[in-house]
Amino acid sequence: MDETNINYNFKVRTAKEVGTNGGLSIQKENMPGHMTLVETISPENRYPPPLIIIGNIQQVPENITKIPGTEEVSFACSDSGFINNEIFRSWTRRFCQWKREQKRQGYFEANEKIILFLDGHQSRNDQTASQLLVEEGVTGLIFPGALTHLIQPLDSIVFRQFRQDYCRQLMRQRGKIIDEKKNKQKNDALNQQYKLNASEKRNICIKAALDAIQMASTISNRQSSFELTGIWPRNPIRATSRDDVVQDLSNPRYPLGRYSGPGHISSTDITAKKRKRVDCNDKFEKTKANSFIQESAGSKRRRTDDESSQQTLIEDNMNAAEVSAPNISKIQKKLDNQPKMRLNAHPCIRNTKEKRKSSINNDLANLNDELQEQGMYVRNNRGEGNCMFYAINDQLGGIYHDIHQLRTDIVQYLRLNAERYQQFFDEEESLEQYANRMSNDGEWGDGRLFGAITDFFECQIELHMPGEAIFTEGQICSRIIRLGYVGRSHYTIFQEGYILPILTDIHLHSSMSKKSSEFGKETDESIRFGETSRSIAANAEARAALEQQINRLRDENEALRREKKEIELKCREQMKIIESQLHDEKELHEESEEKVNKLEELLKKEKKEKMKIVDELQAEKDDKNKAILREKEINEKFIQKENEKRKAEQSLRYEIEDKNEAVEKVADSEKKKNTEIQKRKNLENEKDKILWENNQLKDENERIQQQYEIEMNKRREFEMKYLYEVEEKENIQKEANEKVENEKQRRKDAELMKMKEQEEKQIAIIRCQESDRTIVEQA
Repeated sequence: MDETNINYNFKVRTAKEVGTNGGLSIQKENMPGHMTLVETISPENRYPPPLIIIGNIQQVPENITKIPGTEEVSFACSDSGFINNEIFRSWTRRFCQWKREQKRQGYFEANEKIILFLDGHQSRNDQTASQLLVEEGVTGLIFPGALTHLIQPLDSIVFRQFRQDYCRQLMRQRGKIIDEKKNKQKNDALNQQYKLNASEKRNICIKAALDAIQMASTISNRQSSFELTGIWPRNPIRATSRDDVVQDLSNPRYPLGRYSGPGHISSTDITAKKRKRVDCNDKFEKTKANSFIQESAGSKRRRTDDESSQQTLIEDNMNAAEVSAPNISKIQKKLDNQPKMRLNAHPCIRNTKEKRKSSINNDLANLNDELQEQGMYVRNNRGEGNCMFYAINDQLGGIYHDIHQLRTDIVQYLRLNAERYQQFFDEEESLEQYANRMSNDGEWGDGRLFGAITDFFECQIELHMPGEAIFTEGQICSRIIRLGYVGRSHYTIFQEGYILPILTDIHLHSSMSKKSSEFGKETDESIRFGETSRSIAANAEARAALEQQINRLRDENEALRREKKEIELKCREQMKIIESQLHDEKELHEESEEKVNKLEELLKKEKKEKMKIVDELQAEKDDKNKAILREKEINEKFIQKENEKRKAEQSLRYEIEDKNEAVEKVADSEKKKNTEIQKRKNLENEKDKILWENNQLKDENERIQQQYEIEMNKRREFEMKYLYEVEEKENIQKEANEKVENEKQRRKDAELMKMKEQEEKQIAIIRCQESDRTIVEQA
């Protein structure tokens, strides 16, 4: 698993009127904020879906989730657009769910071991995420910061191709959106500007990223990534035998091992320096207008004059062709002590007015010249309102991966120690207002933060300005942060090292002219000496020797001139050869561009055909879903009719049972009446005495019968309700379960009441029988 950014990499161009110092420019477009793509790959067929982290928003918009191809993609939001502990924890949960799903499908075996390779980041230390991986049986391995470019499969091949494909897809998606706007507005004016808002740019970046990662993460690329890093199949020598790794097995720098420090420090110890772009011992670099310096092999390239970059590029290409090994002639090799000639003493000049140099560029050049004497030089940073924090982080060793976190820590320390730094603020802007303003990303830092910086990092700040002006802040410490301040608005980085100057074409011509003038001086001096000696001694032999010396010097001068002409002729021939080669390369480049354009057109056609197929499949899928919904509706109606039929049958059954019970009750009552008549006939003498008790018993019996009938009616109603609730139970399971439990409890209570009533009835019957017995006995 690894992350890469998917930012909107289009710069806003400005158009100014020629010959003016300033002019109107197009307003800067709204930027969508930083976004990160979290990708996980496997050398096999299946791998987890990607995660996209969106910055500057609190909630994922609905239009993003509706983008085609994002059904399985996960989205998350963070203030910075980078991954943090919470997002990594949620990603771990999704990864574990994906693993369980693959096990259910039979892709993974029950006890199969899985190793998850992670890049070095502070969010990987989350304890909850580690516990989730352990419970799921996944072993997580975190790479050090210096080794990710060597043994991380995603960095080796997949992300390299992803960057190329992403740029192409970004341009294609942007052009598509702009064309749609043109078609809607129906305005083809040349000066018409079609601006995109932040939401549209965000959608463009996500679409381009999904298309690019799909093209880059093919099965061949994924397998090649694991093979190149030596992770699978396991080959420990594969990664260490690469060209960009320092081979120090015979004489290791750290025989007993070493502690891996920050990434930018560790990588310099294990990574070899880049090879030179040209096959020569000298390299020409442009630093100021019309001047060149020489760098030793392996030194860092830099350019401080940004205003003549096109001219510098032309001259650098010419120099590389001139000083390459195949172009060095035998005559030039004889000139051991003389510098190599340059073909073009007067570089090409663009047919446009030169832009006026800003004060920042002038101060950079002046400050760089002053620092050369101290063994240092200036290295610029990207700025964007955070130049001071970038420079401080570089001097601290790059301990912060996020510059915004460095800004937050400094401002937080300033707030916590407000009493110490309150004296540097006034009523116009209080310390709290200043801290709130400095918390915003892109806000320019100033000297009021120096006190908090020196106390927080326990260091001393040296501020260098052009004119050899140096200002210090803080107490004397072993840790010193050196900053450059140019243009009264920009902070730069100091780098230790010397850059040695070389002789340019101007020095070359001056040295050759100087040598020819020395020859002339020697000739003049010899002539003067001959004249004085001839006038004094009048010796013919001396005159002959003098003439021989003059002739010898003339011959040597003529030989030097011939050699110079030969060198110039050969250089011209070489220049013609180089021009022809450049022309051929240009034709090849044009042919390759035509091929690329044709391939892009073919890809567009294939993509359109694929989109048509996808639309057709989607339409078929929609029709299938509609048919399934109709079938479900029919089944539901059929089930409802069956339920109604069952209800009717149950109601008929209950009515029949009620009728039978009523008939039985009538028969019982008739039998009781007959027995009473017989008893009355037999007990006519005792009728008056027992009549009152008998009437009471009758009343009680009737009351019990009424209660029994009432309870039976309640029971019937309860059974009807219970059956109705049972039918509803099929639709709503949870509610039905609760109602069934309640109804069961009521039913039990009713049965208990019924049993009690039956017992009371039996007791009453027993009493009646006992009373009858007593009457019979008395009779």
